[in-house]
Amino acid sequence: MSEKEQDVTMAGTEESSAEAKTVKKEEDHPPTVAEASTSTQDKKEEIKQEEVKKEEVKKEEGDAAKADDDEEKSKDEKESVVEAKDDKEDTTKNNTNNSKESWDHSNRKVMVLNCLKFLDKRRLTKMVNSWVAGCKGQVEVKKTKKPPTDSWVIVTLGHESQVPILINYIHDNQCTNKKGDRLRAIPANQVDAASEQKINQMENDNERPNKRRHDDNNTADDSLSKRQRGMQQRRAPEPEPHVITEEEIKNAMIPLWRNTYPEQIDHKQKDMIKKCAMKVVKEIKSKFRDLQKEAKRNKHRKPVKPYAWLNGIRPIIMEDVIPARSMVRNKCEFTFGYRYVPAETKASIGTPASTNNNDKVNETTTTEATDQDVEMKKEETTQDSSGTTEKQSQPANEEATKQEESTAETSSNSDAKMDGAPEAKAEETNTAETPADASNTQKDTTNNNNKEETKIPLKKIPSVGAMARGWSGGVSHPKCCPNIPSEACAVIDIVEEFLQTCPMPPYNAKTHTGFWRTLTVRSSRRTNQCMLIFMHAPLSGGAGSKDSSDVDNYEPEVFEKEKERLMGMLTDKDLPVTIPPSTWLQTEEDAAKNTPTTIRVTSIFFQEFGGISMPTPEHPVQHAYGDKFLQEKLGKCTFQISPGAFFQVNTETAELLYQIAADKVKEVATDKPEGTLCFDVCCGTGTIGLTLMKEGVVGKVVGVDISAPAIDDAKANATLNGFGPSSDDNKEQNEMTRWVAARAEHVMNAELKRAREAGNFEKVVAIVDPARDGLHFDVLKHIRGFSQIDRLVYVSCNPTGSLTKDAAALCTPASKRYRGRPFKPTFAQPVDMFPYSHHCELVMVFDRLSDDELGEDELKREDR
Repeated sequence: MSEKEQDVTMAGTEESSAEAKTVKKEEDHPPTVAEASTSTQDKKEEIKQEEVKKEEVKKEEGDAAKADDDEEKSKDEKESVVEAKDDKEDTTKNNTNNSKESWDHSNRKVMVLNCLKFLDKRRLTKMVNSWVAGCKGQVEVKKTKKPPTDSWVIVTLGHESQVPILINYIHDNQCTNKKGDRLRAIPANQVDAASEQKINQMENDNERPNKRRHDDNNTADDSLSKRQRGMQQRRAPEPEPHVITEEEIKNAMIPLWRNTYPEQIDHKQKDMIKKCAMKVVKEIKSKFRDLQKEAKRNKHRKPVKPYAWLNGIRPIIMEDVIPARSMVRNKCEFTFGYRYVPAETKASIGTPASTNNNDKVNETTTTEATDQDVEMKKEETTQDSSGTTEKQSQPANEEATKQEESTAETSSNSDAKMDGAPEAKAEETNTAETPADASNTQKDTTNNNNKEETKIPLKKIPSVGAMARGWSGGVSHPKCCPNIPSEACAVIDIVEEFLQTCPMPPYNAKTHTGFWRTLTVRSSRRTNQCMLIFMHAPLSGGAGSKDSSDVDNYEPEVFEKEKERLMGMLTDKDLPVTIPPSTWLQTEEDAAKNTPTTIRVTSIFFQEFGGISMPTPEHPVQHAYGDKFLQEKLGKCTFQISPGAFFQVNTETAELLYQIAADKVKEVATDKPEGTLCFDVCCGTGTIGLTLMKEGVVGKVVGVDISAPAIDDAKANATLNGFGPSSDDNKEQNEMTRWVAARAEHVMNAELKRAREAGNFEKVVAIVDPARDGLHFDVLKHIRGFSQIDRLVYVSCNPTGSLTKDAAALCTPASKRYRGRPFKPTFAQPVDMFPYSHHCELVMVFDRLSDDELGEDELKREDR
């Protein structure tokens, strides 16, 4: 019987008893007429109320019954669900081999790390098939899975015994990705929790893997814009400081250092074919497709067919890459900053930090601790008979702790003195040091024979070097890179030693505070000269430092004193020179004959720059020591180089590059050099044009460059090599070279008109050597529109980028934007100017299309 039913029965008994009492009262005292009428009305109302109450009770009883039925149904449903789950678990346990394995219980999956993020299915299957072929049939791959934006691949094998075979093959053969980074394979059950969660989400999700998911695990705030999310990432805490290893430095600066030089040449050859030649053809064909689409929309426009040279199997034949003559650069740019070294190493300043130094520090600290423990035990054993061991051991412990504290204070004071004067910021040290009672803990661990690993404290010292980890990762010494000359490394050591006692700290690119910014080292082993350019902030602070509370303000007397001290340290002794490694074109014996043993610093410049980015080539410099120029020999010419002028970074290989350009100009030049004019666009110091003059290929050179210091050097180099201005009255007609300091797009049209009006030249050839951004639109327009230019020699330092865009503008049909007969690429020769890197220099020759190649429709349009 429920509680509601009990309440209803109790209410009924109380009402019956009340009615009996009223009947007895009426019998004893009979009511009057008025009382009788009121009593009848009351009785009617009471009867109505009773009926209403009975109906409410019936409704409550029905609701309670329904609730009981619903509870029973829900209990039955829950029991059925639990039974179904138990049945499913029993079936999955009994049929584990046939069902899909989950990530947690998989022992036959391998995760391969450090793959390329954007890897299509074709390349993925090709890579996995190469692993299977290398294992010689011992491995069977069931399935592969790779997220679209992650750098790891999951490989499911046929049996768990095949997992170590595949892992050992990948590690033993040092398998790498396309960039040359080494792959790393681990069993699937050894991944961390974050990777495991992500993999489970991908395997159990039926949606697309690259679709954005709005769930609880997605921590990204969708209300923020892309710029705001980027700012949040930049404001994130920096990673823990550590000593940068040589492998990290090489991976950032010379990514192909693991490959042999023949492998590097083969890698660059494939890149030049796929990313340059094929890309140029694809870009030109896309222009023709656009023209055909316009012809379909416009009835008055005739369709333009692709040129015949585009229909071949290999429209552009890429020649074999010419290897470098020298692996060493003659120009290096370094950044001032800080680098981390172990706090206990005193001889680490001026030398690159490595992991071996950390191991030595660990050995010294552990040996010192064990020696102290041995001495303490000896004292305790000798004084055990007198019973005074406890009284003397405590003072010994106190003295040991005092000695440790005093040594820590002295080391910190000495470090602070080395790092700078009070004006500079205090040196930051890593907080991962042992606490003050480290001696007591060490004694406890030695007594219990338990060796605990302690983190080595690190300190941050001012330095100069390469930014291997970006702006926030500090600088590192590039001594481990074989393409950095030894004289540049020696300069870094001297400057780093100078910075330890200099009151002016390195420049901070985030807060825009500090003083020393960059160091440029130019050297010539042929003339035995070395030029240094130090860029620094103004004494009153740079442009960005005004927004910060820490405003720099250095005294001019202090700067002059430190400048004299720095120049004295740099010019006090010679810089050692090591023999560069041998190449295909030059052996170590030949390199030793042409390499001096030492080089002296012959010129020093200082450049004040208060901007946020980098100065222009025309930004003034202050000459402080030695010669005002650096001389370099290239081929048959001698060149002088100013601090802001452009010059090739590999002189020995640049001779091969310029010889190829000279040969291609010579193919179309006249028998007499006086009949050929050469336009040298982006000429720099005039190296290519003067080389053509020296070889007797052309009779006159007109050079254009945006850098005024480079044009001044070009004029001086022309005079130095015997092609300077003449002393005749009519200088404009008799001068052999003309140099213009301006933007090429501004003066190209005027210079071409001047050459057309002269009319003394049968052939006009153009040579362009632009920066990585390529040629300007107006330069391309004027070169194409000048019909006398039958050949264009394009020397590109960015063949996979800007060259494809410029080639498409030169080789597409004539339009309102690009008038004149189009060109076609007839020769492509890559030259390895930058060993150990992915970059390569390319010489591409463009010739005008003939009447037969142009077609009748194009000829009619040209006549119009």
